[in-house]
Amino acid sequence: MKYYIIFQPSIKSIGGEEMYTRNKIVSARKNNFIPVVIHLNIGSEIYIDELSPYVNNYSNLFRLPPSVYPKWIRNRLIHKILKWIPNYDEGECIVESHEVIDAQWAELLASHIKARHLAYMILESNRISKSEFNYFNFKHIRHELVGMTKQTIPDMFKPYRVLNQGSALNATCSNVLSNIPLNEKFRLPKCDYAIGTIGRTNKEYVLPMIDAVIRFVHHYPKLQFNFLYIGGSQDKESEKAVINKLKGIPNIHFVFTGLIFPISIEMVRQLDVCLASAGSCTAAYNCGVPTISIDGRDYKGIGIFRKTCPYSLFRGKETPPIEIEELLTQVLIKKEFTKEEATITPDPEFTEHWDFIKKMPEQHNYYDVAQIIYPKKDIFWMIILQYFGNKTYHRITSLLQIIHKIKRH
Repeated sequence: MKYYIIFQPSIKSIGGEEMYTRNKIVSARKNNFIPVVIHLNIGSEIYIDELSPYVNNYSNLFRLPPSVYPKWIRNRLIHKILKWIPNYDEGECIVESHEVIDAQWAELLASHIKARHLAYMILESNRISKSEFNYFNFKHIRHELVGMTKQTIPDMFKPYRVLNQGSALNATCSNVLSNIPLNEKFRLPKCDYAIGTIGRTNKEYVLPMIDAVIRFVHHYPKLQFNFLYIGGSQDKESEKAVINKLKGIPNIHFVFTGLIFPISIEMVRQLDVCLASAGSCTAAYNCGVPTISIDGRDYKGIGIFRKTCPYSLFRGKETPPIEIEELLTQVLIKKEFTKEEATITPDPEFTEHWDFIKKMPEQHNYYDVAQIIYPKKDIFWMIILQYFGNKTYHRITSLLQIIHKIKRH
């Protein structure tokens, strides 16, 4: 049997990565593969039906890289995976991975079943050590490494190697819309202007974006605004941070949906303007709402998506940053852009993905990921982050900083 095996950190959430994986599952079936998803059991609830069959395909041990374990544990985990891909055809399967640690387990599996392995760096930022760079450079040389944008891999390789641009594939994930009725608890009251955003609250651009909205609103104290946040996070601290910033502002009526799927077109079309980044830009644009795209690096505005700029995640080199307040003024006050008809996009075909995979080397050659070395200090912090979360990590680092200051005095 021909399997398309995806290593994906989480299936128990809803965001661009989960939606992309759902779309790739559908596409894999159309291309005569049996899709299988392997994950880290992060999160609490599955929102996308197509991910439900894979709920038990996980090991908590996948949260750390293979090289930190002895060989007998690595072998045991590979044999566990083999139970999820019975009767696989050696040399006929494809493995796809999305993040730095996943890509190491995926390479280990691919070497065992003689599969081709596409390391697809789907995150906005991918930090790697020198030892990890040696592995990913090997994948780059073999044309088995690709990013979400042409800048993803060059950014990832700094400071170890200078690349002008890397291979890129579009992680289509914006088909989250539906003509389902609007839930009445998300219906906005009458106001002068309705502003909103679509996306997870734990994205780094979110709080600076909200600060910009608050500054804009403060310029117009006699106007009444709605602010609709469509999204949330498994990280409840990030949800609280958003809610705390927006509650209590006299001329903002704030509505928060939390994680939600699918997204009602009627709900989004209540907005006069939407702020977004990456795939959420396309979702808002497809609802016919003027959409301000936000850069994933500096959190400034890029422009009005598909009106004044084509970019949704990183601006082009020729595109200067624009203050979000200025773009809000263009849309709301100057009325330079208004709502248009909504459209629902079909499931993506991923033609470019399949073409890229066909061009990957047929000659099997794999990196020995057991040779990727991590200092004990780095392993300790990985364990804290992966098993105890960001909150514990920040508490420990803050405590260590306090102890360090006391020692200095």
